[in-house]
This record gives sequence, C-alpha cells and structure tokens, in this order.
Amino acid sequence: MIRRAVLAAVAAASLAACGAPQPAASVTPTAAPGTTCPAGTALHEGACIETQLRTERLTWRESNLTCLAEGRRIPALDELQTFLAGGATAVPEWHNLRYRAGQEELAGLVSGDGSVQIVAATTRQVYRCVAAPK
Repeated sequence: MIRRAVLAAVAAASLAACGAPQPAASVTPTAAPGTTCPAGTALHEGACIETQLRTERLTWRESNLTCLAEGRRIPALDELQTFLAGGATAVPEWHNLRYRAGQEELAGLVSGDGSVQIVAATTRQVYRCVAAPK
C-alpha cells in the first residue's frame, strides 16, 4: 500500500512537471448522518480521532499494537495533518507509515504545523488512535 501511494505521488509530480492535466481531486469520505464517535474522539474525514494525545511514549510498533488491541489504528499521515491543522500540538506524534532503509526500520512523525519527520521506529514517542464511527 505504501509503495502504491509513493508511486502515485511520483507519477503525479512527474505529470505536473510536464504540464499534463491533473486528475480531479479525490473526495474526502464523510460519515452518514447520525454517525457517532466514541467518547474522547472527534469525527474527522469519516473517522473518529482521539482528541488527546496518549502521553505514554511508545515505539511505533508498540503504539500500533496498542491501538489494534483496542480495535483502533494509528492515524494516516494525511488524516493526522488535516486534523492537526489548527495547531493542536507542537509535539511530534506517530502516523501510520513505516519505511525500511536497509536493515533499519523507520517510521513517520507529524507535528501540528504539518511538518513530517522520519525517525527510527524504535524511538519512543506520543501517539493517538483512530476508531471507526458507529
């Protein structure tokens, strides 16, 4: 899935550089009327994102496993960037993308200003989870 997203981004950038017409922007999913989110979350882009950071600093893998054990997931990069667009936090937090550089496993952090960092996945960092709306 990451490979497909990277290839799509590279293809779009290449087309834009050549002056080719761009495809229509994708539609952001929204929840059906009457949709509710669990307590402590806010509906954003069709998902329920926790409004408070979890303060326990965990590795990317530990964060992911914690969210999964609760039936949740780590937020996607674009989802978290738009959620944090109001500057909710200056503290970098985990997003869902992981990378490999040789033998090293890397993962991404995003801050409230939208900046992204790639760090060792063994770094201990704060995070939040995303739940499905009901």
